[in-house]
Amino acid sequence: MRKESNIGLYIGLLLVLGGIVCFLDLNGLLPGELFSQYINLIIGTVIFVAYLRNKKFYVLMISSFFIFNGLLLILDKWLIGWNYLAGVFLIPGLMFMVAFIAKKFLAYLVPGALLTSWGIFILLITADVLNGFSMIVGMGFIFTALGFLVIFLYDREAWSGIPSLVLGIIGIIMITLGLGEVSRLILFNFTAIAVVLIGLILIVRSFIKPKERSDEEED
Repeated sequence: MRKESNIGLYIGLLLVLGGIVCFLDLNGLLPGELFSQYINLIIGTVIFVAYLRNKKFYVLMISSFFIFNGLLLILDKWLIGWNYLAGVFLIPGLMFMVAFIAKKFLAYLVPGALLTSWGIFILLITADVLNGFSMIVGMGFIFTALGFLVIFLYDREAWSGIPSLVLGIIGIIMITLGLGEVSRLILFNFTAIAVVLIGLILIVRSFIKPKERSDEEED
């Protein structure tokens, strides 16, 4: 009986969402060239409802693929450039992030954070937001550093924090190669201050963490 009610729910959702899209499209309320993108979103939404009912992990992943694919296809219509190239990194990265949110496994966060940051980086290049050799190479390092930073914020371990800091500094140096002397000086000053603040945070944390552990051992 439960299986039949689930099938009825999914078919009902498909009919309702599909009917709404068709009605809006027939009356000129939706851009006609985005019809296939809406189909992706409808399928993803229905499969996500199925996930809410059965809590199957693979169902969540399939739903995520259709939703992110539809959103990226819509984005590709509005931004100039070959944006779907970014989807090679962005869609798997976002799927890994969804998997991490669902399971809280670090093994999902590492590829998720890095692939997502690289996907955004490629999206900015194809949209011609980033240009110039120094800027592109520097931002490549910075976006990789941001990926490691996201991992560090969860994991709190040196293996992810150190690459984030080192790659971030290298990226800033690369960007400054294409700037004027005054801009370079300002950026280096901000970088030096940021490095000092990060160092102070790590020092304070090194004193706080052992104290917390000692309290746990006493308990």
